[in-house]
Amino acid sequence: MLFVSTLAVFMASLDGNIVTVALPKISVDLSAGFSYLAWIVTGYLIALVALVILFGKMADVYGRKKIYILGFILFGATSALCGLSQNASELVVFRFLQGGSAALFFAVSRPILLENFPAKEISFAFGVNTATSSIGAVMGPLVGGLLVAIDWRLIFFVNVPIAIVASALALREVPRGVRKPGSESALKTFNPLSSVLFIIGISLIMAWLTFYDPIVGLLGIAVLVPFIVSEMKSKHPLVNRELVRNKGFVYSLLSVELLTIGYSGIIVAMTFYFQSVENYSPAYSGLLIVPISLTIGIGSVTAGRIYGRIRNPNRLAVIGALLCGGALFAVAIGIGAETSLWVLEPTLALIGLATGLYWIPLLTTAMKFPSPDIVGTTSGTFSMFVNMASALSITIAVALSAYFLPHSLATQVYSGGLVNLPLAEAKLFRMGIESAILVMGAFNIASVPLIYTVMKEQRRSKAQTDIIVSEETVKPQQEP
Repeated sequence: MLFVSTLAVFMASLDGNIVTVALPKISVDLSAGFSYLAWIVTGYLIALVALVILFGKMADVYGRKKIYILGFILFGATSALCGLSQNASELVVFRFLQGGSAALFFAVSRPILLENFPAKEISFAFGVNTATSSIGAVMGPLVGGLLVAIDWRLIFFVNVPIAIVASALALREVPRGVRKPGSESALKTFNPLSSVLFIIGISLIMAWLTFYDPIVGLLGIAVLVPFIVSEMKSKHPLVNRELVRNKGFVYSLLSVELLTIGYSGIIVAMTFYFQSVENYSPAYSGLLIVPISLTIGIGSVTAGRIYGRIRNPNRLAVIGALLCGGALFAVAIGIGAETSLWVLEPTLALIGLATGLYWIPLLTTAMKFPSPDIVGTTSGTFSMFVNMASALSITIAVALSAYFLPHSLATQVYSGGLVNLPLAEAKLFRMGIESAILVMGAFNIASVPLIYTVMKEQRRSKAQTDIIVSEETVKPQQEP
């Protein structure tokens, strides 16, 4: 069961990291500028964000097993379409479709774990899940670098056999599940207006960051205004009101949002640093990124193992956030000072280790705060906002990295048309990458006060639970 549930995460993680390493080659073959490159990555994430809640509700009606298997099948099919793309526009469209298919299995992967693992073991299951994701992330740059050397299209075609195997295993291993009474009404709670406004608003804001057009950004903000109005008036808002009122969940989610913005873009930034500034090959660049992904797995499993053994596990999250922020600052300074790989690589490894330390405690805490009756909605909401933060992080990394370069020169760099930058331009590109990583580090540090607020809410929630248990224990003794 655990193997099947984590296979989905492995496949999605493998695909994401393979694509990142292949971006320079893709841009050469398809003549895609740096703005298109950002959308090849973020288009996938935006589609996932848009549909994950709807698919979570569909799973409650039609069964998680059916949705899970359908996700694998469609992911394999859309991956094949990505590999057959003839231009950048086609690839962006197919990446949107691929992200939508990934939303199917993302929506149910955590609920499947929560339904089939005891409460004491769930943090370990989440840890293994995250570690498996890290293995996919480790293999992504390595396999991607090798495949890109042959043909970048292979990075998408490799998903097809994995999807076939995953579908067969899910068909055999995943329990059918029991449909809860009244689950048919779940789809009626889907608010299409809020969903459309939310995705359009977020997409326009990201387009502003990649195309540097402030009018587009203002339009995005303008679209979010009616979204907020729709959420306030709707009987069935996009974000469940029980979750909105749950302070523990909200603070946990906000903490993870800041940390995700402070992490996800680092691989994109380092990929272009290694390939465009240092002029390393895709395979060697992928190898240099491995320490980040490898140590996430180590940190995640470690945090999962000790989660239930310490008084307040979110202290691990505080340590992880501070370590990650400090390591990002060190990497940014190292890039500016042209530090050797002997110093840079251990620092990248520390970023991964710190990410694993904070991710598992906050994820487990966020899933435990709300009622178990809305676990599907909770998981879908969590995934939606985390993937939105990941897309925003990647967009910020691309936008800031090119910020100091003239637009025409930035397009050449990101399209692979100019690998050996003149000294002055190389310095500007370094400054951009350095700035992007400094901003990521600041987001990590900014999450610490929120994590302490989560710890405060945990203590308050535990105190209320203890009072309820105490009252229920006393009541029978007071009866005649």
